[in-house]
This record gives sequence, structure tokens and C-alpha cells, in this order.
Amino acid sequence: MPLLDAQQNGTIPIAELKLQDGRADKDILSAVRNGQFPELSDTDTVAFLNEQFPDLVKRLRTADLSVEAIPTQPNRGGTLSKNGKTGLTPAQFLFEDYNFKTDGEVDRTLIGILALKWALASDRNQFIAGQDFLPGPVRLSSSQFANIEKKLSTLVDTIPYKNENLLALIVALMLGDVGKDRNLQVDLQKWLEKYNPGALHRYNFKSHPDHDLLLWWAVESGMFDSTLNILQDPELISDVKLGIKVGASLNVPQLAQAECPPGSIAAVSAMANRPNAWLLKFLEVLFDVAGAGAAIDARGAIRMIGPVYKGFISTYIALNTVINEGQPLRAGYDAILHERAVLLSSQSSDDLKTSITKSCSFPLLDAKNPHDRALLRILLLSRTATPTLASIFSSALSSLSPSDRARLINGLNVDGTSDGTAILPYYAPGIFDVYFTKLGKAWETSQQVVVLAALMRYLARLLANTRPGRGENNTVIQVQADQVVPGKFPGGKGMGGIDAGDFKERPEDLVKAFDDWEVVFPEDSKLPFPP
Repeated sequence: MPLLDAQQNGTIPIAELKLQDGRADKDILSAVRNGQFPELSDTDTVAFLNEQFPDLVKRLRTADLSVEAIPTQPNRGGTLSKNGKTGLTPAQFLFEDYNFKTDGEVDRTLIGILALKWALASDRNQFIAGQDFLPGPVRLSSSQFANIEKKLSTLVDTIPYKNENLLALIVALMLGDVGKDRNLQVDLQKWLEKYNPGALHRYNFKSHPDHDLLLWWAVESGMFDSTLNILQDPELISDVKLGIKVGASLNVPQLAQAECPPGSIAAVSAMANRPNAWLLKFLEVLFDVAGAGAAIDARGAIRMIGPVYKGFISTYIALNTVINEGQPLRAGYDAILHERAVLLSSQSSDDLKTSITKSCSFPLLDAKNPHDRALLRILLLSRTATPTLASIFSSALSSLSPSDRARLINGLNVDGTSDGTAILPYYAPGIFDVYFTKLGKAWETSQQVVVLAALMRYLARLLANTRPGRGENNTVIQVQADQVVPGKFPGGKGMGGIDAGDFKERPEDLVKAFDDWEVVFPEDSKLPFPP
């Protein structure tokens, strides 16, 4: 692999990175295959990754960030060093023109891989660095970290792959978010026209594919063969490709937070009799999430906290029953909902900031009851994990008009399998996070209920009057929740162009903004349905 062209790619040539251990003749491939990957310094690891995957790093620089991933203040720091400077993030280390507002995906991907290295080195302290402000029960526990180590040991010890399996995981992580590159769709069309024009008809670029589907199209067409072909075993290449293909239909983090309906799970059946591919995919998702907060704090895996890990394990177990035991899709999905119901009903205290015990209980919700099922999905969408907050959400749902409440409950009860068209409210968790979780702490409970009710009315409109049994096909349609009709939001911008902080002192204005939002529905989706 040639050295990186600094002028073309906006980074420093590898020769100038001054590897800390002086082993300039090494690279990421030899380090992994020789079992030395856990021993590399963080600085050398990032330098080697940049040298091996320069095109992918370049694409990550032009990735579109989700609304909750756009940082509003400079990064708190990282673990790398260069030219006497310490505490650098991977992107700060690599780019002289680093911009904390746009280089977040580079930090996310590379911190995910550094988290993998920390886990292999049994370095829990580094893994949970940045979680120190959280109460002890919320941080990733020693036993949870040990379980991650155990999963990795299973991967690396798999015969005949061993360390080649680890390299496959690194390749999957490097490719994972490349679909967010705002130039990829145009580049793929040009690539197909030049190298595989006969395949152009397979892809409907006018459908505005999401980043996971776009990545699969690029991989399927052969655009990233040079990246995949560094793996020496065709079966491993097939395993990575299968993970990307399944991910185009089933986003596991979306499932863990009930963002997608049960119909999305169908894709995972392709993993039957492919245990290595499924383990690779699960670990890819886990370490991608581990890096998810790196745009804010790159010192450790700040998003892989205890409750998040617990949710992923529940999802993994539920999907295993679908893959290996033939469990019905809804039953697997209900297991995830039930896990959250039990969590909320079993807590005797939810004051995580102090040691004061509050008397707060929340009823055990029944995933088979349409009202409870809808509320559980909303609680997962909003990442609600305490009884007090769950009670506020329940009050907001009850405060809706009968027609709005019925529309919301109906839409959240469609599976998209044998009961018609279901909506996947893409990025809805980001709306809850940016416009409620981060702002709501400053509001009175009554204000929180009013804002949540407005947000739920918007979600009901987004669900487009879907209900069980309605729709020409049994299908799942993705509607992007953070896109609105231009001019229908203050300042005439889309959601991503709004500073949520503007509403911190004016929640009543946020209520009006939510009620004024008009959803952008996909072209040719035959949505919304009439009332």
C-alpha cells in the first residue's frame, strides 16, 4: 500500500507520524497476524490503520453525521500523541486541518477499533475512561467487560481463522460507516458505469438509500474488493459481506432500541448455519457503538455503558433464538420489549446522581397489549431506563387526544410481516436525545409532559396512519425522522440545522415547532395513508 498523499487526502504522510515503538517496517496486517495487535500503542495503531485504509479514512471525513452525532463543543480529548502534544483524538492526530464538527466519524470508527484493542489487552480502565462522571452502577461493570473479552476470545480462537478473524472484524469496522460518505452514491454510480455497467439496473438510486443499504450496494458491486481482499480466506470475505448485507435490512442498534419494527428481523435468518459470520457481525456492532461517543470524548468507549451493554446482550440472545431455534419474529422482538419492561418495573430507586433512595415504581407493561407495546417502543426509542422518567412518558401518552393516541398506538403495533406496511422512524432516538433528554433536565415535570406530547404527535404523523392490516404489501418503509419540509421549522432549516439550545429556556416554542413539522415521506412510498 503506497504512503498517503498528504495533499490529496488532507492528512500527514505516514513517514512523518513517527511511530512510537520505532517499528516503521510493520503494518496493521502483520501486527494482527502475528498476534501483536493488543501490544501496539494507540498512536501506532491509528497510524497503521490510516496507512492501510487511506481511502476509507478519506470517505469518513465526508460522512454525514446524524443529528445527535453533531458535536456542539470541542472534543474532550483522546489518547494519542504527536510532536510533543498529548491527549489527541485520532482525527486530531491525523489531520492538520482537523475540525471537531466534521471529523466525528473518523474518531468514531478509529476509537471503535482502539476499544477492540483495549479489550484484547484486558485494559478495562482505558475502555471505560470518560465514564468516570457516571454513577458506579451505570458504568460498564467488570463482569460485563469480561463477557466482551470472552466473546473476543471465541472469535480469535476459532479454527482455522484465528487472528485472520480479528483482521476480518477490523475490516468490517473500517467499512461500517463508509456508507455515510456524502460522495459515495455518486462515486458508486460512476464506478458502475465504468467497470460494471450491466449492474446499474439493479440499484434504484432515486430511492435515496440509507447509508447501510448504500454500503451493501457498493460492496456487492465490487467497489470495495481491494479492501476485502486483504483477507486471505474466501470464507471470511463471505462472512464480512454477509454481515454487511444483513445490516442493510437489519440495523442491530435500531432493534435494540425498538426503532425498527419486527419485520426488519427477517434478514437475520440468512445467518442460520453461519455462526462465525453472526459472531463477527455482533462484535462489529458492539465496537461500533463503543466508538459512538468519540466525537465528544475519545478517551475511551464512553457510550458502551452498563445499560447499553445489557440491551445489546438481550438483543443478541433474542436474535439467536430467531437464527438458531426458528423463533417467530414477533416473539424475538417481544423478548427485547419484555426485558425493558422488567427493568423499569423492578427498580426501587432511579436517582442515579445521588445515593438518596426515591420511592418510585412503574407497572410491568405487557408487550402483547397494544397500548403497553406502543409505550414500550417509545421508552426504548427514547432510551428511557428509570421508573420516574417512564412515568413522565406514560403521562404524555395519556395526555394525547384520543385520535392522536390511537394513531400512535396503531402505527407502533404494525410488524410489517403479515399485517401490512410498517414504518421505521429513522433517527427518532436522536430527536428524543437532542430535543428532550439534553434539554428536559432544566424543565418542570409539567413542561416535560407537554413537550413529550408534542413530540409524540409528530411521531404519530410520521407513522402515516399505518395500522395492523393496512397496506398493499407486507413491508417496512423507512421514514427519516430528522428531515422536515423546508420552511416548516424555525429559520427554514431542517432539524440538523437547528441549535437545540435555542429551546432550552423556551420549551413552549419547541412544542410549536414540533406541531408545525411536516414529515418528508419517501418518493413512491404511497404514504401517508388517508385517515
